[in-house]
Amino acid sequence: MKPELTSRAQTPTAYALPVEAVLGQQSVDPASGLTDAEVAARLTRYGSNTLITHPPRTALSVLIDQFRSPVVWLLGAAAGSPPCSPNGPRPSRF
Repeated sequence: MKPELTSRAQTPTAYALPVEAVLGQQSVDPASGLTDAEVAARLTRYGSNTLITHPPRTALSVLIDQFRSPVVWLLGAAAGSPPCSPNGPRPSRF
């Protein structure tokens, strides 16, 4: 199986490689880990490994966002329009 290639550097992505290959690329010994100096150097070079968080959305903001979609307006118009049949709505069979 060929490792998946990225478009930037044309090198295999880490998740597609065997563990040993990734450890070798990163110069890490799994038994001892990184030295304190290497940790500090990587923090300086790459920054901390944190995710950006956003405040949770309120129910009202979610409801308002629903009405920004043209599809919702189209469905609302279709639901509120009279039937297109000249004789009115058909009776239900059930």
